[in-house]
Amino acid sequence: MSAPIYLRMMWEPTNINGQTLYQANWYYDTTNVSWTRFGSFLPDFREGPYFDIGIPGGVPTNLPQGATYFYQFGIASKIPVSGWRVLLLYPSFQYQGSWRVMERANIIQGDYSFWKAEYRWGGEPYEGVTAQANLTDPNIPPGTAYFNYDGRTMRDNAPLW
Repeated sequence: MSAPIYLRMMWEPTNINGQTLYQANWYYDTTNVSWTRFGSFLPDFREGPYFDIGIPGGVPTNLPQGATYFYQFGIASKIPVSGWRVLLLYPSFQYQGSWRVMERANIIQGDYSFWKAEYRWGGEPYEGVTAQANLTDPNIPPGTAYFNYDGRTMRDNAPLW
């Protein structure tokens, strides 16, 4: 596929047994097509309807890695398929009503990928994928990255931009 695909994840209210709860919904969009929901997740009621981003201070020590990385973005496939290449453009978040591009990005593998410190997001490391971005190639604009399945694996915490 060589057409752009846009992804969005957002909190939205839902009514369950007469009670308004918030669920995280995932959407995709292609050029000239409206947003289509392809997944949702109703978290534990104690979780707030917001997204954490960055590396928080005072990370819970019960996590096996000792650190939690919030706002993960990237590319993966269900099974290893050699030769694919994806251009990821401007991963963003909304802050005080305005969209902002992530200021910095580093590589992390699936075993470091948690959402809200409790829910595992990525699972096992995804080996065989490398990325090129502004810090590895100054010709690539900041905030964009090429992901390639080429059999090599990048080290954790390798900076992209």
